[in-house]
Amino acid sequence: MTPIRKRKRDLVKWIPIYLSVLFIAFVSLFAIDAKSISDLFMNLFPSYVVMVTTIISWFLPVIGGHLFIGLGAAYAVAGWGQFNIKLALLLIIGPLFLIGILFIFQAIRK
Repeated sequence: MTPIRKRKRDLVKWIPIYLSVLFIAFVSLFAIDAKSISDLFMNLFPSYVVMVTTIISWFLPVIGGHLFIGLGAAYAVAGWGQFNIKLALLLIIGPLFLIGILFIFQAIRK
C-alpha cells in the first residue's frame, strides 16, 4: 500500500472521531450556565451519551453510525416544536447525521 493511500485511509478513519469530539465540546458549552452540580450533570448528559456513542463507533463503526443517526432522529422528533428557528435544530441534528454517515462510510471502506 502506498503512503498516500494509507494516509487517505487513516483520514477516513479519524475524521468522524474528530468531528464527534468537536460536537461533544460544542454541546458541552451549554453547561457553562449551570448554577448547581445537578444542573451541570443534567446539561452534560447529552455529551455523555454522544461520548459513549463515539467510543462504540470507534470499535464498531456500522453500529455506531446507526446510533449517531438514531440520536439525530430522536433529537429531531423531541425538539421539533421547541424551536422557532429550524436552523437551531439543524445545528444539533445535522452534525449527528453527518458523523453517522461518515462512520458507516468508514466501515464500508474497510
